[in-house]
Amino acid sequence: MRRKKKTLKKMIPSVILFVVLLAVMAWFVIGLFNTNLVPEKYLLILAGVFYVLAVVILFLTLNPERRGAFITGIVLSVVMVGGMAFANGYIKKGVNTLEKITGSQMSVADMGIYVRSEDLSVDILDAADYTFGIIAEMDRENTDAMLEKMAETLGKEPATQSYGDITEVMEALLTTREVEAIVINSAFLGICEEMEEYADIRSRIHAILSEHIEVPLDTSGNGESFENDPEQIIDTQTYDDVFTMYISGIDTYGKLSTTSRSDVNIVATVNTKTRQVLLVSIPRDAYVATTVSNGVPDKLTNAGIYGINCSKGTLERIYQTKIDYYFRVNFSGFEDIIDALGGITVESPAAFTSRVNGHYFKKGENKLNGENALAFVRERKAFADGDHQRGRNQMTMVKAVMQKAMSPAILTGYTDLMNSVADSFETSMPYEVIAELVKMQLEEGGSWNIQTYSVSGTGASKKPYSQKGNAYVMDIDYSTVDTAIAKMNQVKNGEILQAE
Repeated sequence: MRRKKKTLKKMIPSVILFVVLLAVMAWFVIGLFNTNLVPEKYLLILAGVFYVLAVVILFLTLNPERRGAFITGIVLSVVMVGGMAFANGYIKKGVNTLEKITGSQMSVADMGIYVRSEDLSVDILDAADYTFGIIAEMDRENTDAMLEKMAETLGKEPATQSYGDITEVMEALLTTREVEAIVINSAFLGICEEMEEYADIRSRIHAILSEHIEVPLDTSGNGESFENDPEQIIDTQTYDDVFTMYISGIDTYGKLSTTSRSDVNIVATVNTKTRQVLLVSIPRDAYVATTVSNGVPDKLTNAGIYGINCSKGTLERIYQTKIDYYFRVNFSGFEDIIDALGGITVESPAAFTSRVNGHYFKKGENKLNGENALAFVRERKAFADGDHQRGRNQMTMVKAVMQKAMSPAILTGYTDLMNSVADSFETSMPYEVIAELVKMQLEEGGSWNIQTYSVSGTGASKKPYSQKGNAYVMDIDYSTVDTAIAKMNQVKNGEILQAE
């Protein structure tokens, strides 16, 4: 009896270790379950493997006098607990990143007060008695918010003079000198730089005040509507296993939520059941009516100045379909993502040298880092068909990124990737939807059928809504829009697209 008690006493530490292992195992599996990223069948398998390991460790450590087995059991328990702790760190980083980039709620406009370069004013107080030129209707919500901040600082309402567009405001400041300062969204400076008379605009003015104006986004997925527009035809039908996403690449570095012109405008139609993705691009200079222009055509790229919902709503009208989510990335974010993926291999249809950074791209496969990948998708002047080839190159890049992001190779740079994407892009797609997509990919695996199509048109010189006078625009060939809509509907209806 005494010997039996002694034996039971020896077993107590191993039993305690077994209970601790089961507790740690339960903590890990429940935590993994709560992420909603892993299919339940894998969680059950994982729990079963952990339980078997815990039982093995229990038997190995029951008798401390069997030193070899006992030490092996202790080592296995340490490895098991350490492995779960390490894996939990990876999982937590991924979840935190997803929560940070999803469900974007705010749009930020970089508003500035600008004076002539020779003006010695250094802040708003120096310009207290100035008359400030503003644009009468365009981007008025942000302008009014900026005027309110100015009034708070000055202790009085600033004197203002309204003008029709950015060109008239610049003329009032720099040519006729009717005003001493202007209040504008800094994104409009990009429009000015495309006009010959204001190509050097940034050297002719300087800011005496800059403010980030935050505006809540409508995340209902409806974009902005064309109110009282009898020609508005938007397909709002809900399709099982299908969603549509607007992919926007904005022409800035730095803060992602800042409104700016959108140089990349791709609509992705995704059918998760047939595992198909259709990427449709449209030239940045497409001459189309936007949701804020009251029917007056503007360059599609300029819609980004008025917010992501303006761009999304405009594309909804063009393609006659509801766009569920958006994905937005800027220059610096794009470079970070490519570098975190370990570079991207893309197929170039022709050899060319980028005027962006002087990099040479050979015909065929090119392995690119972030900087050169950005040059690849921005270049247009090296091609005879300019924007059309740039659009095709952008879709080639998106396709390559998607394929690599869905491959096992992503695990080798997981930590760097999570650190990079947390501040590299934003999306309105909810965490729950992304989690379901991750879970589906883990459960079903396999590749996706990714097809591309480009809307085309012909160059022309016309007046865009956002500026005075004519500028280069792209008159859209609407037969290509009809083809794009037909392809989108094929994907929605589960038909298999074939490469052209």
